[in-house]
Amino acid sequence: MNPVNLNDGENLCRGILEEAHTEAERLLLQARQEAEALLITTTTTEEKAGQERLKLTQQECTRRKERMLASLPVEMARLRDTRIETLLQSIHDEIRHRLQIREGFDYQGTLIALATYAINRMAGTKFVVTLSSDDVVALGVSLNDSIHQHIDKDGLEIQVVSGPTMSEGGLTVRDNTGRQEWDNRLTARLERLWPDLRIQLAAMLPLVLSEPDKGGGHDALKA
Repeated sequence: MNPVNLNDGENLCRGILEEAHTEAERLLLQARQEAEALLITTTTTEEKAGQERLKLTQQECTRRKERMLASLPVEMARLRDTRIETLLQSIHDEIRHRLQIREGFDYQGTLIALATYAINRMAGTKFVVTLSSDDVVALGVSLNDSIHQHIDKDGLEIQVVSGPTMSEGGLTVRDNTGRQEWDNRLTARLERLWPDLRIQLAAMLPLVLSEPDKGGGHDALKA
């Protein structure tokens, strides 16, 4: 039986340890390489996903922009029409207000013209002109005489009276039988004339709105 050599045992252990160390380094290197490859793959996938999301976002922005541009003329027309409608209503309200406070026109001359216009277009010679009570007190006698001066009808008789519905100004004219009546109250006349006036103003306002504002603004339309 050969004697045991201790050096052989140490060499064997050393060889095993070296192999184990080498295998561990190999496995560690392999793991590091696999991790780096996975990181590269993940980064590339995320970059592609990010690029795809960016592409989709850009496409959606482009679609929204195109929709906005396509709807812009319609929206501009709607806004213009809304502004014109607002201005028309403002003009109407301003006219009505000025009529009610008798501002900017000869009120007595207007009453004479309104009565004359109505009586000249009605049959008969006997008429009742209805005013507000204040107008009867202030203008009744002179108004009667002035109407006679402007109407060429033989046997013309005019009676001026007050009525409870005349507070906004103007007058009504009816014959003595009540079969003919002409409502020339100022606000009633405005409402009759407004549709035609509105059409004319609506045709003018786009031109006004397209001109540069020279400082007059909305008030310039009220003058």
